[in-house]
Amino acid sequence: MAHASLEETLAFCNKVREAGGADPLEALMPSIPQNENSCLIARNLNFDCEVSGGAYPDAENRWGKEALWEDGTDKWFMYVNDDATRAKIAKALDLKIETLQDGWDEIREGITLPKEIGNVAAEFDAWLDDPDNHQEFTPFVENVDQYEFNY
Repeated sequence: MAHASLEETLAFCNKVREAGGADPLEALMPSIPQNENSCLIARNLNFDCEVSGGAYPDAENRWGKEALWEDGTDKWFMYVNDDATRAKIAKALDLKIETLQDGWDEIREGITLPKEIGNVAAEFDAWLDDPDNHQEFTPFVENVDQYEFNY
């Protein structure tokens, strides 16, 4: 799965932070894989956001198709609770806001992340299941020593 480089990821995070009124980062902050609020992308984007994939674009039909890119990979979304901040970020970065069904009954508006950034989120989460094949992310895993498979 092609994903943005770590440098491109930092640059994207800083664009989002600037659009929403936060200070830029000099480096990506350590994060927690498979945590919507503290994963590599969510933690570095700021704005108390959540980042997740696997939402359903048809808010009226929870059993609809998942939001996927043309090649079958999941679309990933940034959920920001503040409407004005969400709109400002989407407009500044020319990103689409979609109404999504995420979870069993929750309908929310999410900013569609660029495919390469969403793929970073997916790959960072995959580190937890297979750290040997995702070693580039190991330096960004918060409290990496807590995971028993690390030697």
